[in-house]
Amino acid sequence: MQETLGIQLLQAVYDFDHARMDKLLEEGAPVNYQDKETLATAVHFAAAAGDRVALLRLLKTNECDLLVKDRRGRLPATLATIGGADAAAARLLSHLQRKQAIERGVDFSFLRYQV
Repeated sequence: MQETLGIQLLQAVYDFDHARMDKLLEEGAPVNYQDKETLATAVHFAAAAGDRVALLRLLKTNECDLLVKDRRGRLPATLATIGGADAAAARLLSHLQRKQAIERGVDFSFLRYQV
């Protein structure tokens, strides 16, 4: 069930379907579910698309693991910078990634943008 909800959440974010995304989050869809091929999470998808609405709704869950890298080793903040997708979102994500790293005792020097 969680896998199905995770796949549906990724699809809703990919489709910019905010109403469906909200419903799935209410149903307990795992926000950190990773796409089998790309290893991207919903936050990766939202950041890459420059979808601030989806990004902020995902972040409001306080469940997003912003230290998860996709198959190419990219963090969500990195994807927000590609092609100038959303500089403000990139700064926010970078700040939150560093905060998570510090809270977990992780050396955050690896969080440099990897475009």
